[in-house]
Amino acid sequence: MFYVVYIDVLFLVNFFMDFIVLTATGALLKIRTGLVRRALGAALGALCYCTTLFLPWENGLPERFGIMLTAACAMGIIVFSIRGVKKLCRFLLLFYASAFFLGGAVTTIYYHTRLGYYLRKAAKGDLYAQMLAGILALIVLASCVFGKVAAASLRQRKKERELYYEILLSHNGKKKKASALLDTGNHLKEPVSRKPVILMDMACAQELLDKSTEDAVREFYKTGTLREAGEGIRMIPYHSVGKSHGLLAAIFLAQVQVKIEDETMVFSNVCTAITEEPVSATEEYQVILNIELLSGKRKVGDVGTCIRVGD
Repeated sequence: MFYVVYIDVLFLVNFFMDFIVLTATGALLKIRTGLVRRALGAALGALCYCTTLFLPWENGLPERFGIMLTAACAMGIIVFSIRGVKKLCRFLLLFYASAFFLGGAVTTIYYHTRLGYYLRKAAKGDLYAQMLAGILALIVLASCVFGKVAAASLRQRKKERELYYEILLSHNGKKKKASALLDTGNHLKEPVSRKPVILMDMACAQELLDKSTEDAVREFYKTGTLREAGEGIRMIPYHSVGKSHGLLAAIFLAQVQVKIEDETMVFSNVCTAITEEPVSATEEYQVILNIELLSGKRKVGDVGTCIRVGD
């Protein structure tokens, strides 16, 4: 009894399986690589597997294992630039685990559904089976495209959510919880002290300001003049796309607490510009943070005292 093996078919089958396994392994390792590198790695793996069929030894099991293990190591180095024994061992573990689970899934689908039957019929030239195989290929392709778009959308959403923070504002013995957006484009500074400036809309600020200061700010935005009651108010010049230049009324808040993951950063004496209009059209946040406030690169004292408090 003997088997007829078509080496080209065997090469293509192993090539696609290795390509899928390398893609899954890259996702587990959180390493992004190009299609060309994965294709080169898959071609190397398929070539080495086909080579083992021509070994001169009668049994050849240890030799075959050695060749495939060497091929797997080479794939890790070529595709993912793996360096070091520890990283290589981790790659091999994830590579063979992916191969085990994906291989099991493919085998189950092939033998326990009618997919295998139709693929065999399509290989023999059955037009109906070939049409079904083409439809299946289109469905798989559409699913891959949809999955890629959905994954990109989720990553973008996660990245956007990472820019939002819960903060606690303190001033005049009053406290106000608010949501804040970290705007990487906000580089406003108070002209005299050169401290970074955060933005807060009037609806949020009025719960912290005393009546005279609130009235002075509102009058400034209506008339463009600042009366004596606004002695503690500073003027912050700004430039924007919709308006070439202008002035914002600002105060120094006693304290701003920013919750970042499992710790809280506390800033004192923070320069805060008050905007006439809401800073968010959807009212999703009420404060816009300055990137320099949270960068950790400024010296303590530039923005007041900053301490970290673990929860």
